[in-house]
Amino acid sequence: MARSAKGLLDPCSYVLLDDIQRDRRQELTIRQHVQPFAGASDAGELLHMVVPGRDVGIADGPVDADAFLGVGFEIQIAVAIALARPDQRAPADLIAAVRVVRQHMSYVSSGPFQPAIAAGLRLGDEYFEGLAAQMDAGRQLLGDGLARLGLDVVPTAGSYFLVTDATALGWPDGAAFVDHIVHNAGVVAIPVERLSSGGAGVELVRWTFCKRPEVLQEALRRLAATDLRGPVVKR
Repeated sequence: MARSAKGLLDPCSYVLLDDIQRDRRQELTIRQHVQPFAGASDAGELLHMVVPGRDVGIADGPVDADAFLGVGFEIQIAVAIALARPDQRAPADLIAAVRVVRQHMSYVSSGPFQPAIAAGLRLGDEYFEGLAAQMDAGRQLLGDGLARLGLDVVPTAGSYFLVTDATALGWPDGAAFVDHIVHNAGVVAIPVERLSSGGAGVELVRWTFCKRPEVLQEALRRLAATDLRGPVVKR
């Protein structure tokens, strides 16, 4: 028990490793006295748990009641987030309207439009006539190609978008058709229902033809090589 008491009082045995026993040190539990097993695989192991031939005594109290004092710690206080009280916030309908305006502003990038318009005002009529002819050629190329694939193309007289009805190919809605061509043809279009509310245009898909002719031709080639029939037609 003298050796055990020395092990208990030796500060290195419980300050360095706290609750873990080191080789040639003993850790005492409460009110017991046991004989350790006779051998050890490596008595020189740094964290060997049993010292051969030594008794392990049991103390009348905790072995290391103040071990937590040897643990360094910090208390961090997070910065408070300033949030307005419910009665100080804007009405929900006003917030929704602001979000719509911001979304549209971000989409059209109205900031760069100002220098672009200034530059466009200095261009001659031949530039805009050529641009209109280019857009018309793209409209004809894409519209005719989509019609040959079996899609119902809605005529357009403005913008650079075409709209088709996906139900003509047996799809329940435009979103399902778009998901199909994205994964199987590598061609992207936009379901019109994502641009509307109240379920309007759920069967429609929007395409854009303000692309180079070779890009439009490649898209049509990929679509022609893909089975575009929906689950209704396949049944």
